[in-house]
Amino acid sequence: MLDIEWGKGGGSDWDGGISVHGGTLVSAEPLLLNKEDSIESITSESITWKSLVSGASDAIVLRLEGDERTLLRFRRGTEHVDIRISELLDGPERYSLPESQGLIDARRSRSSVFELKKNVERYVFSPGETLRLQLGVDLLPAYSRETIKYELCITDDLADDSNYRECRMGIANRIDEVFSIDESVALPVEEGVYSLRLTSSEFPVELSQYRLQFVVIDPYKQVESMDNAGSRTRVVDYIDASKAHPESVFRDDGESVVKSSGGVTYRGSGTDGESSRGRKSLSEVRTSWFAYRLKVDAPGKPHRLEITYPADVRMRYVVSLFEDEKYTRSENLVDQGIVSDGGGKPGDVRTKEIIFWPRTHGPAVAFVNALTGSRASVVDITLKEYTDGLPDNSDKYNKEEITIGPYFEESHLPRHLGGAPSLDNSSGLSSGSYTDWTAYYEAVTRLAQMLKYRGENAAMFPVLTYGASLYPSEYIDSSDRYDTGINYRDGRHPQQKDIVELILRVFDRDGLRFIPVFAFYSRLPGVEAHLEKHPSDSDGVLMRHRNGEYAHRALRFAGGGEFGPAYNPLHPVVQGELTKIINEFVDRYGEHDSLTDIAIQINTTGWTQYPGLDWGYDAYSLTAFTGEFPEYAGGTGSHGSRANIVDNIFSDEGARETWVRWRGIRVAEFYRELNDIVGNAGADRKLVAAYMNIFSSRYTDIRPRQALKKSIPPERILAEKAVSPSILNELAGMRIWRPIRVPYAFTRKPDNIALFSVQKDIEEFFIRAGSDGAVEFNDYFESKAPGISSNWWWDMRYKTVATVQHPEMYMKFKLPEDRVYMYGGWQFLQH
Repeated sequence: MLDIEWGKGGGSDWDGGISVHGGTLVSAEPLLLNKEDSIESITSESITWKSLVSGASDAIVLRLEGDERTLLRFRRGTEHVDIRISELLDGPERYSLPESQGLIDARRSRSSVFELKKNVERYVFSPGETLRLQLGVDLLPAYSRETIKYELCITDDLADDSNYRECRMGIANRIDEVFSIDESVALPVEEGVYSLRLTSSEFPVELSQYRLQFVVIDPYKQVESMDNAGSRTRVVDYIDASKAHPESVFRDDGESVVKSSGGVTYRGSGTDGESSRGRKSLSEVRTSWFAYRLKVDAPGKPHRLEITYPADVRMRYVVSLFEDEKYTRSENLVDQGIVSDGGGKPGDVRTKEIIFWPRTHGPAVAFVNALTGSRASVVDITLKEYTDGLPDNSDKYNKEEITIGPYFEESHLPRHLGGAPSLDNSSGLSSGSYTDWTAYYEAVTRLAQMLKYRGENAAMFPVLTYGASLYPSEYIDSSDRYDTGINYRDGRHPQQKDIVELILRVFDRDGLRFIPVFAFYSRLPGVEAHLEKHPSDSDGVLMRHRNGEYAHRALRFAGGGEFGPAYNPLHPVVQGELTKIINEFVDRYGEHDSLTDIAIQINTTGWTQYPGLDWGYDAYSLTAFTGEFPEYAGGTGSHGSRANIVDNIFSDEGARETWVRWRGIRVAEFYRELNDIVGNAGADRKLVAAYMNIFSSRYTDIRPRQALKKSIPPERILAEKAVSPSILNELAGMRIWRPIRVPYAFTRKPDNIALFSVQKDIEEFFIRAGSDGAVEFNDYFESKAPGISSNWWWDMRYKTVATVQHPEMYMKFKLPEDRVYMYGGWQFLQH
């Protein structure tokens, strides 16, 4: 996407236009200086306008999709000049038409300069706080005025985007082609989402790109919630599935396609569906689905969907709530699984309850049978609205006072909790939905309400994963995976949102705990810059196989921001960047009471550990090792060849054991430094080794799960990865949280949840290593329905932990030593 500014200097009128060849015109914003001037036509391929008044310049801002070869044809009357985008990338240029009296100014558009003197990186404020706003309005050189009049207003985005709370007038002076504005603004005292909007009466169109959205969080606000006795619900829709409901049927005979990693996604094991086991590949499975349209009176209020199904039918199906009104594509609200073993008596029924916040008056609920492909069995559907908010069950459950709550594999909070995306229709040519501060504010406050409703007290999810962070960082080049608001055409989010600050302020107020997770398997700018400047350090900074191959060439990587275990965790450059990231995070957020431990995700995808014994044979590590143990150098002193050192390690059992323990200790010593940083911000805070899919086969030469089956001790498997929990607990002082992986239902015996999760020796191993918590995560499938722009995630959870309705089922997999129990996966699981 490229913004281009185009203007004409001089005193003559311009009846002109632009056509695009080899690209798409996404939007065009005219800056015609007289109301008599007008756009005549605009399409995805061209724009034309007519200027009727002499003595003023004309200008336009274009947004284009294309590449460097895309050709723009600038026209005036019968004259034209052709310019490729590649010519505009380096700065402003002037082009002459053959018989023109003036010149064309064309250049890549420069972003307006937003600079907040206070909390520049956050945009999250306290009630009544004063905000100093310095804004540079950057316009075309063709614009000749020395001053512009402007109006700066505060709007209430939650109540009404056009609800102006306060406005003031001002005049901006031109300094070096930039109109400078310097204002101090007293922010509202009520909690909410607001915008600072700058407009100018100098133009016939609003300068809507100069708009800044921010959040005010009241630390003393009491969120309205009631206990179970006082909470009221009312039925807003009921569907008897045994009868015909043509007015409610959204789709009655749909077909969906199951996706595996061979197709698109298979969550959990990383295998190619089931094709390797001689069964039909999941990417070939077709499943039937049907959906009903629900009637909602009050979008934005919490609702409870009750689904009744027969107890004597063996089923496994997904329930997906999605919406397609107002949006350019359907959006998932909730995806949950229903698993029934069919062991009930004929005529008996069971009920699944799902809490959600509808965004429209007509959401749809779809049912996909994931077990047989036949139609899912549903008795009836009841939709209830909580008229007074969700009940607060904080004091009724969790009597053991442990830390318990949901774990999210990814941090798509608006997707999980129904925060409404905003629409960008400014161009009239295209539209899309984006996550703005409103979406995140609603999602975070609803997350707090859900935790209190479920009697839970914590949430755990990544603040860095897949190359994207939930906060702005000097050391992370974050993608827009979780913050698409920065792509707004109106520019209301000129900098990345600080979602972590928002979460912590809300959790501080509500007495909840936040456990941030760092998943280090993406590129770091500092490391990449070092390699670019010092390419010879590659043999040390990068992970290297014992056969000499580098990891980024030998291992299979996913796309996007995902990188894989390609850095060497022992190298000072890599460790230095990690230290900067943790230091920055603790310095910025350490004063929040809701910030508890900080977790490092330990799995085979990351580069905070080794893929296995066959990796880690770079020049830096081997030199350091033989410096301490010269007897394994294979030559004189510590100067043996790389091949000799590797041969010694693999041919001599004593050398191999020394090598494994040496690098495990070195990694633990570095983690101890990080743990000290975390602990200095709070006496009871620690760095956590959160073991996730560490026994998966991904990025490894020998499959750990196969090793377990061959009775290879788990301590040995993890020691070869340099993440032995006993060493990390003893030497680094870290907390150890063991993994519990729950596979999709009916694939194993009911009590065999996952090999490494339920074997007694595995549990005992982690307890001996000092484990005091567990993270349960679930395998997922994804289903794609043709004609529906929405992917349905199958939550195939077989067992449940505590729920408001069934507190006696509290943590089936919890051990007495567990003081932390986090559970989940792709979605906010409901039971």
